[in-house]
Amino acid sequence: MLKRAKANMHHLSKPIKTSLVVGTVLCLINKSYTAGNWIGISLNYLVPFLVALYSRVAYVVESDKRDKKTTRA
Repeated sequence: MLKRAKANMHHLSKPIKTSLVVGTVLCLINKSYTAGNWIGISLNYLVPFLVALYSRVAYVVESDKRDKKTTRA
């Protein structure tokens, strides 16, 4: 099991980087949040949407790259 975990560590680099960026952005948003701050409230919904969108686009791009490699071979 440990060998499998070590072999798949490269899968963690993007999620770790993404979580650091998103966590920082949400901390900054929530730090400036006040009851009447509609921009901060909106950003709390927009940031997770953008992360999900980024993840989906990154998956599609990687999938397309893999498909192109397999069709060449």
